[in-house]
Amino acid sequence: MAKKKGTIGGKLTKNQEMFVQAIMAGHGQSEAYKIAYPKANNWTPGAVATEAYRMMKKPQIAARLE
Repeated sequence: MAKKKGTIGGKLTKNQEMFVQAIMAGHGQSEAYKIAYPKANNWTPGAVATEAYRMMKKPQIAARLE
C-alpha cells in the first residue's frame, strides 16, 4: 500500500510539525492549523475547524502530543 505524500513511517510532515508546535505553544486547534497552513486563513472558520479536528485525530499527531 502506498504511503501518503509527505509522511514516512509515521513521521510528521513539516506542516504537521508546525501544527503540533503551535498547539504546544498554547494556540487553539484552528489557530494552529492556520499557522501551519497559511492558505487556511482564506477559508471559512468552519472549514478550518473541520480540518484542525481531522489533524488532531491523526495517530501520528496524537502520539507527538503525548
